[in-house]
Amino acid sequence: MIFDKIVEIDIVRCLKAIWKRKERVMIAGLVGLVLGVLLAVFYVDTVDEYKATASVYSISYGSYDASAEGLQTLRAYEDVVKSLRVAERAALLLGDGSVDKFAIYDMIELEEDSDSQSANSSILNISAKTTNPDTAVAVANAVAHAFVLEINSVSPNESVQVLDEAYSADCVYNAIKKQVIFCALGLIGGLAVACVVIACVVIFSDKVSTVQDASLYGELEIIGAIPVISLEEPKKSKE
Repeated sequence: MIFDKIVEIDIVRCLKAIWKRKERVMIAGLVGLVLGVLLAVFYVDTVDEYKATASVYSISYGSYDASAEGLQTLRAYEDVVKSLRVAERAALLLGDGSVDKFAIYDMIELEEDSDSQSANSSILNISAKTTNPDTAVAVANAVAHAFVLEINSVSPNESVQVLDEAYSADCVYNAIKKQVIFCALGLIGGLAVACVVIACVVIFSDKVSTVQDASLYGELEIIGAIPVISLEEPKKSKE
């Protein structure tokens, strides 16, 4: 007669098995931690990254036609911010030669302020992202001024101006925090894998551990049970 094994998930039994093999679980956790450390050292970028933001705007003032023309020019040429021409002009404004136009081009990001968009005004946020906070501030301001000069050179009305310069840079990538996260994930992953493996071994084991296992959950009749008898003599208590 062939009986199909019934898979039962006994949480208490699984927890006891995990606790019984806690040394193996700890070893798996250490292995996961080592893997996390290796990934943190060789895969994760170990340098912090900072972002500074300056803004330019065009707003209606004076003649409506002149203001509207300046606004349209800003919106039409906003993509010029991310160009080698503006980057080259920004490098000249910096004047120290520490950052060339190609490095500036790679640093720049353009973000349009959707809350400020209206029929009469528009604000563009120009951000510079790099590993040095002072460089990020200097580049963001230089690109903002370079963009204003570039736009006003093709527009008869100088309605595009720098609204806010960058004075500080925010840390947008914390290398130490990222490395700690990788190490923690490695440790937790190692512990979790070990616990899952042990639990699966217990769940799918053919070993008879309970009366239900012996009776195949009621499919067989249990005639009797042999008790476990200890052959060791009980220790006499000292009077």
